[in-house]
Amino acid sequence: MKRRLGFAILLVFVGLCAACVGILMRSERQYKEQVLSARLETCADVVESVLDVAKSVPDGENSREGIDRILPEGVRVTVIDSAGYVTFDSSTKADGNHSGRPEIRESLEKGSGVSLRRSDSDGQEYIYYARTYGDHIVRTALPFTLERKKMLHPDWMIALILALMVAVAALCIMLITKRMNEENDKETDNRLRSQKKDLTNNIAHELRTPVTSIRGYLETVVSNPGMDSAKKNSFIEKAYRQSLRLSCLIKDIALITKMEQAPDMLTKEHVGIRHILEDVFEELEGSIVGSGVRVENLVSPETSVNGNQGLLYALFRNLVENSLQYAGRDFVIHVEAHESADGKLLVRYYDTGRGVEAKYLEKIFERFFRVPAPDKCEGSGLGLSIVRNAVAFHGGTVSARQLGRDSRDDGNWSGSGLEIDFTLKK
Repeated sequence: MKRRLGFAILLVFVGLCAACVGILMRSERQYKEQVLSARLETCADVVESVLDVAKSVPDGENSREGIDRILPEGVRVTVIDSAGYVTFDSSTKADGNHSGRPEIRESLEKGSGVSLRRSDSDGQEYIYYARTYGDHIVRTALPFTLERKKMLHPDWMIALILALMVAVAALCIMLITKRMNEENDKETDNRLRSQKKDLTNNIAHELRTPVTSIRGYLETVVSNPGMDSAKKNSFIEKAYRQSLRLSCLIKDIALITKMEQAPDMLTKEHVGIRHILEDVFEELEGSIVGSGVRVENLVSPETSVNGNQGLLYALFRNLVENSLQYAGRDFVIHVEAHESADGKLLVRYYDTGRGVEAKYLEKIFERFFRVPAPDKCEGSGLGLSIVRNAVAFHGGTVSARQLGRDSRDDGNWSGSGLEIDFTLKK
């Protein structure tokens, strides 16, 4: 991602530099055209002064024919009347109506006009300048020779220098971007290494507790052959419960690892949410009834998503098990779902139990984090982490908040509770 961002910045920079070069070259050409036009305008003024003199002296026509002798070499002069007909041309016997010429049209409309075109009289390319003086137009022209082509063409030396500057700047950006990426990659590797180390230590700690308990109970039984049957059975039962805890812990770790490292192995299908919930509540019915919990499953039978059935089952089972472990007794589990504005399925899950202190709300989805409880809870600390990962796999987000007195519609309870809201991509 960072490499693509650096490349995008480089492309934008090169594009801006190219635009600047284009603007500079265009401005340079416009300036050079203005210089040539100014030369031709000066020539036109000289011609007009000669024409004024010619009107007042005998043999004025011969004076007009000597116009080319007082102008710079190569400048062609044409005098055109207001109707567009040629009355004088210094180099050819141009005739006909010239009112359709672009420089003549512009001169009639605006007082002066400029064009670069091929002459209809001699077939040469000219830079034309025309200016209206009363009842006639004086047009001056310069042949579009190699020299003048050079003048009008961009200064490629400037363009080359700018191009080299762009190349050097681009190289610098690439080197800086590469260095930043290397530093970021190193930082990321260190962070991942630290996270893996912490995770390994946490897993080792969580596994060590039930293994140590199992070993302790069994060593006590083995080292005391004369232990009475009731006590022996008690130790064996405790060891068995710890083995179940160990089995659940290993299963949860494997599930999280699979979601994070091999999500492509998890297939998706059409899954009914209410059906998943009914299976969870049926599976945990004994614990639900034993804790005096009332279930409110308000999810419509038609509610469904395109998801992984196993992950969705684990998601809702861990939510319910979390409530059973931490919420206390005699509370309500409430589940509802509806489509959100962005087309996702918004699920609202809450219990009316003892709730969670505000300071722990941001931590409850972390691995191996357990909220301090008045009674001893032997959960793995992975339940809500599985919920978060399962939601992320289904393209959603999850959040938790305290449930207040007024959060229920009927307002018939006075305790707090924990609400967990999440979205699932349909």
